[in-house]
Amino acid sequence: MVAALRRIDAGKPPAEHVLGDIRSVLDLAPPDQAAKREVLAEIRRLLDDDALEALSDEERAQIAELRPPAELPTIVADELPPAVLGRLRERDDRVGLLISVRPGPATDEWNGKDLIRFAEAVRRIELPGGGGRDHLGLERGVRRHHRGHRARRAAGDPGRRRRPRHPA
Repeated sequence: MVAALRRIDAGKPPAEHVLGDIRSVLDLAPPDQAAKREVLAEIRRLLDDDALEALSDEERAQIAELRPPAELPTIVADELPPAVLGRLRERDDRVGLLISVRPGPATDEWNGKDLIRFAEAVRRIELPGGGGRDHLGLERGVRRHHRGHRARRAAGDPGRRRRPRHPA
């Protein structure tokens, strides 16, 4: 889902991105940690090469600072501190289902047309294997929002009052 969201603005200049910051638990606990550990092990092997002995002491010291640690723990989402997981935890304590998506620099959050463009961009994501259009439950949320307005009006609450226009 996160990759599909990031593809929406792929190839566009950053100033034209409809979507901004996209966060999920994958930012903190990536699923491909084993593959990344293998890459780090390869870097350590390369830094152990005897050819590096031809370098000066200063150059070897600089390279030693870049050496990845030998042991790295596996990061598991459920073991992260509560302060880190606060925004990514469901009400039933499940982790990993929420995705935070902020509007991008091309989206003015006070402009209704921009917000519609943002919502449409998020609604049209395509997931591998297909699936329905409403992957994020946005349609349910919009319908629930409108039902709330209708219920308030039926109860006699006119909702937000519009200010009278000033004559031109």
